Amino acid sequence: MKKKIGFVLASMVVGMSLISETSNAYGLNGIIAGKFSVEEKPNYTFLLTSAALKKDGGIVATGRASNNNGNWYNSYDENGRVFWSSKSEGLIDPGTTIVLPDGSTLSASEYGKWEIKDESGSTVQTGKWDMGGGVYKIKQLKNGKILFAGSRGAYQIFENDMTPFRSGFWSANGPIYDAEEMDNGNILLVGSLGNWSVINNEGKGLKSGRYKTSHITSVARLSDGNLIAVTSPGSYILFNQEGTIIGDGLVSGKKVVSTLLSVTSFPGNHAVVRDGSKVHILKIENNTAENVYTGKTIVVKGEGNDKTTVKISDNKIFFGGKNGIFQIMEVDLTP
Repeated sequence: MKKKIGFVLASMVVGMSLISETSNAYGLNGIIAGKFSVEEKPNYTFLLTSAALKKDGGIVATGRASNNNGNWYNSYDENGRVFWSSKSEGLIDPGTTIVLPDGSTLSASEYGKWEIKDESGSTVQTGKWDMGGGVYKIKQLKNGKILFAGSRGAYQIFENDMTPFRSGFWSANGPIYDAEEMDNGNILLVGSLGNWSVINNEGKGLKSGRYKTSHITSVARLSDGNLIAVTSPGSYILFNQEGTIIGDGLVSGKKVVSTLLSVTSFPGNHAVVRDGSKVHILKIENNTAENVYTGKTIVVKGEGNDKTTVKISDNKIFFGGKNGIFQIMEVDLTP
């Protein structure tokens, strides 16, 4: 079921900026803020559960209605205006979403089901992965295949028509929270209890290890091809292309306990890290990440494995929250 809305504004507030805790020129400036809502269900409130970048520079986001009233999609243009809304045909708690090369949206849920909606919000394909439990990450690979990863350390690779290709488990007994493809086609998986693993794009395990932390929640590929991951106690970890740890440290620059929800790569070897209602900008040089900016946002933090932070362009980012609030922010990387 879909509802064509035709550019209804999403409770917009323009020009809201983060409150800076640092004094340099780096920063994030508010462009738009809004709230996930569905026109035909004005009394519903929503938790924003996942988001992904569309081909036109807009965002498609998923929201869970309160009181078990279903799960919905909103498709936004680049200015945060709702283009269409559509109810999920069967997903419960869609927690990870990507946009495929043809513009369709692929989402998967805590219960292992997945569905594809076309660019107008109509459901065109549904299924369930073979591994049992929840799917926490979907990743389109450079070879066209699609990686699912999630509970119990399971992963499954699909052909681009969603035919299963290969599946497996990493060596750790715990969920995989995120995955990032390297320039060489290998994939770094990260997850619970500090575990990480490298597999190739056909699902063969290459190496694995464990970092001194409780959970590795998110990973992103930097401008120089290395990878940065963040952890729930508040650390960052740098990996090279072989999956070897080459640096680590504290994101805030001081010893504090925090749940780092996501890390997103930006030009010039910068990374934006989401830390509850705080946001950090890091500059990575010589295998060290320097915190060059910390600010606060109005968006309430998401779940422990956040999938509601999306890079829109080289200077723009989308933040979503459990309270249904989202912000589109300009990322200023001027020193």
